[in-house]
Amino acid sequence: MFRTLALFALSLPLTLGTVACGSDDGPSCAKLVDHIGKVMGVDIPADQRGPAIAKCEKEPASKRTCAMKATTPEQLMACK
Repeated sequence: MFRTLALFALSLPLTLGTVACGSDDGPSCAKLVDHIGKVMGVDIPADQRGPAIAKCEKEPASKRTCAMKATTPEQLMACK
């Protein structure tokens, strides 16, 4: 149950929002996926890392920056 909830919480900030266009100054998605795993207290399975990075790359820089600054799951979930 916790694993399912953690994976859902992990994917939520990466799936909400709009598609970003062009390059931006947001954090790299590889680093962000690692950071989200640490904040949520879960290890990201290797087979889910690629899809999570791909979803992240569609998010605006502002949302990725917000998620990178988060230190709690609540802060992470608040990123829009």
